[in-house]
Amino acid sequence: APRRIWRPLPLVVDLDGGLLARDPVRDVLGWALRHRPGAAVAALWRHGRRPDLAARALAQRYPHARLGLRVNGEVLDLIAVQRRCGGPVVLMGAAPIEIVEGIARALGLPDAAYGADRLRRFGPESRALAAVSLFGRRGFDFAGGRADQAPLGFAARRAMMVGVDAGLMARLRTAGGVPVRLGRPQWQALDVTLADLGGACDRSIAERLLARSLSAAIWDAAGPPVVPVTDPVAWQDGTETGGHRAGGPPGMLPRRGAG
Repeated sequence: APRRIWRPLPLVVDLDGGLLARDPVRDVLGWALRHRPGAAVAALWRHGRRPDLAARALAQRYPHARLGLRVNGEVLDLIAVQRRCGGPVVLMGAAPIEIVEGIARALGLPDAAYGADRLRRFGPESRALAAVSLFGRRGFDFAGGRADQAPLGFAARRAMMVGVDAGLMARLRTAGGVPVRLGRPQWQALDVTLADLGGACDRSIAERLLARSLSAAIWDAAGPPVVPVTDPVAWQDGTETGGHRAGGPPGMLPRRGAG
């Protein structure tokens, strides 16, 4: 019989305040209000109560504009360990799916990405429902920040939180989970174009090669992933929760760069 290899629980990483310093929608809108105020106001007026859709429209309108994002190095380390052990990594955020997937593509990190679609927002409760529907009884680990992301922390087996107060950590412990307080964020700069975030145009071959080399440099210290002998847990499509999945058809756990 083949030797079974330990496989970690799936790791769900929250984009807003966990992996990034703040919601990338705010970064896109902040850039537009500074450099294209007329277009920013028009987009916000057109999309009403959906500033995330306004940010997507601006990213598609100004694809060559550059934006600096701050990435939490400690969360990157968690992802590197997860990948080395062969565990899946899923990125979730309130931003439109194009922006969430664009950040995932720029870092070369998750197996799948979830974000808001045109019809509905993808708030903390919806993200928690999506994670529970995906991983079922097996459960998942969660890495995130900000107290308003608590629903995912309560749904996780282990909640690794950035910069939350002792009261929330106590409530997570009372709910039966294993809360872990992460250290002070060590921010790293990630330079992207709005085209990367908005999915507005394909990057050139040279840019794609550069993205691959940057990703390889990020994960080189983590070593190659361990390939598990056992089959991955069956996935269910969680579109009924209001989010949109990128990265493959329902029931399949795609790996970027495979093949």
